Amino acid sequence: MSKAKTEVTIELIEESLRNIELNELILSNICLKVARISRLVNDLENMSLFSEYASAIGKLETQKKTLELFLQSSQDPNISITSANPNQYLNLPRGNSSDRGDAVKIIIDTEELIQTKKAIVYKCLINKYYQLRFSEIPQRIFERTKSKVENKLKDLIPDSIKQFVSIYDNLNSDNQEDWSNAVHSCRRILQALADKCYSPNHDGKTEIEKDSKKIKVGVENYINRLVLFIESKPTSQNFQNIVGSHLEYLGNRIDAVYNASSKGSHTVITNREEAERYIIFTYLLVGDVLELT
Repeated sequence: MSKAKTEVTIELIEESLRNIELNELILSNICLKVARISRLVNDLENMSLFSEYASAIGKLETQKKTLELFLQSSQDPNISITSANPNQYLNLPRGNSSDRGDAVKIIIDTEELIQTKKAIVYKCLINKYYQLRFSEIPQRIFERTKSKVENKLKDLIPDSIKQFVSIYDNLNSDNQEDWSNAVHSCRRILQALADKCYSPNHDGKTEIEKDSKKIKVGVENYINRLVLFIESKPTSQNFQNIVGSHLEYLGNRIDAVYNASSKGSHTVITNREEAERYIIFTYLLVGDVLELT
């Protein structure tokens, strides 16, 4: 969910909580607001549930209001009857105290039921409020990292802006092939970064020897080149190991997606969440590399 949509939803939840706490709206109207909140967060089950709540609770509220009006208009009249005949027995007209008693009982039962439903609605709103508030924390952390990465990268690799635009456009699509294309854009960003930090075929060599191992440093070996760049900087061994292993994992998976697509498979990434994970990993790892430039 977008940041703007999250803020609108949180504002609506806070307003609904205030409506309950200060008794500003009848519960059936609040249920309609909760149904709207559920729609905003794509919770279709609760959207349907609270729409039904609004209808059922509305009937209870109407019943209660009708009985309260009945009580106001059904008081026994104040009648005084006298007779000049001391032996005459006078019958007072029968009142409706029994009907009023029944109405009071129904009102009490109805109000108890409404209050029970109100507690359920309030709990649902509180849970959703803290859920969205918590989701904002990692979102804000990532937004800061994303902004820092993009600002540095656009100076180092101006064409990366086009890749970012391509990533967002493809990620917003409902087409699985576009999600794979978003991952391809991550690959191109990592390749461009590797070209800047550790050029391919360094010193005219397609591979180098390090710690008795031969390491390929050609155009397609961008992960190897990024790892070599990190190892060339005065960083801790722990940092090198962690970032290096993450780069290798991400690079292998991105290359697998790329190679499968090159062979004609267009549904390598089967859900948007998977593509989002690779994009987040790319941002974080690019951020780590840029700290060393």
